[in-house]
Amino acid sequence: MYDVIIYFILFSFVGWLCETVFCSVAEKKFVYRGFLNGPICPVYGFGGLIVVYLLAPFRDNILLLFLLGMLATTVLEYLTSYVLELAFQTRWWDYSERKFNLNGRVCLQFSLMFGVLAVLGVKLLYPLATRLISVIPRAGRPIIALILAGIFLADFVLTVYGLLSFNGTLRTLERNYKEFRQKLEAVQPAQAGYKPLAELFKTEWVSLKDVMEKAGDQLSAEDEELLALYTDKEERLKMISSFTRGQVKRISQAFPNMRNKRHQHYFALFKQKINQRIESIRREN
Repeated sequence: MYDVIIYFILFSFVGWLCETVFCSVAEKKFVYRGFLNGPICPVYGFGGLIVVYLLAPFRDNILLLFLLGMLATTVLEYLTSYVLELAFQTRWWDYSERKFNLNGRVCLQFSLMFGVLAVLGVKLLYPLATRLISVIPRAGRPIIALILAGIFLADFVLTVYGLLSFNGTLRTLERNYKEFRQKLEAVQPAQAGYKPLAELFKTEWVSLKDVMEKAGDQLSAEDEELLALYTDKEERLKMISSFTRGQVKRISQAFPNMRNKRHQHYFALFKQKINQRIESIRREN
């Protein structure tokens, strides 16, 4: 049992390393891949265990090992995509633009790559991992396994908490700003020569500070009163969600095609703001 935990972490780390290198080369910049904060991709851990244990009888038949490994890992990727979307209302990756894809969740190109990885895992990685674990004294394996499992579970809980909290923040923002736009539209008369504040909230990043700066002298007494009412609420939201926004910032960079199904508009604005900040930092450096 303890050896299985260590294998799981090793496979997860190797999977994270492969994805990070592949995506970094493709994007020509460092891309920290993975659902969790730590350098592991659990889906590769589960995939590795499935391949080395269930497909062990076929290890001497390379072609059959490749085909079965491709099938098993493709099914795992599809189920992972579906479960993550169901849990977080977020589509993490989308292969719809790639040829021979199934509902955008899996595609032939990556399935073939997973088949190759399955062969390498059984023929190369698993024997290396076995020799590595054999070096560890048997009495010390439970300790190492429990420490690794504890770190993994803590990372998993923090990540899930952050994502669920962020979804809650998006819901609150959407509710607040819809109400705010309705009030602005009611009190601010249409005037020629400038964009109404309500329109700024539909097209710009949802920040009261930004809107006030853009509006300048165009604020009426009613506008200023409404802004004062909502500024404190927004600042509290920022304080509550600062940790979760940091997590989602990392994940949105790791999965650039991810999209939130329920709050796509606000999530898109969030990602747009992230990209603007990154571009600003690059120009300054």
